[in-house]
Amino acid sequence: MGKHIEMLCAFTLECTDRYHARSTVRRTGHAYFDAAGVKASVGPGPVLNRASMLIDAAIPGEGIALARTALAAWDLINGRLARPVNVSLRMANTYWIACPKAASNVPKIATFREWVLAEAAEDTRRLKALPP
Repeated sequence: MGKHIEMLCAFTLECTDRYHARSTVRRTGHAYFDAAGVKASVGPGPVLNRASMLIDAAIPGEGIALARTALAAWDLINGRLARPVNVSLRMANTYWIACPKAASNVPKIATFREWVLAEAAEDTRRLKALPP
């Protein structure tokens, strides 16, 4: 789930007419648009340096967001965001659970790791159940 990026917009927004609107897309956006078969110009727009800010701007219809599926999962599952096209782009960077090897089997570390992985698996299951 954390390995993909998707285009997102407000659930009620007619996204197909607003690919150009207030886009902050840079290199990844061009690759995403190519993969989605979308002809779009990437124009100037606000620069948001936090993924949460980008997602929060997309929810009320301020434009289109390209965001990691893992970060937008809750808003997708609860209907605050929609995918205007059914394309996700695999990202090179992923999320890792890291700790010193000696601590990896400490009960509280193992419990936390199992909880994070279970939450991610549940989000993945719920996202797959959403309509395309």
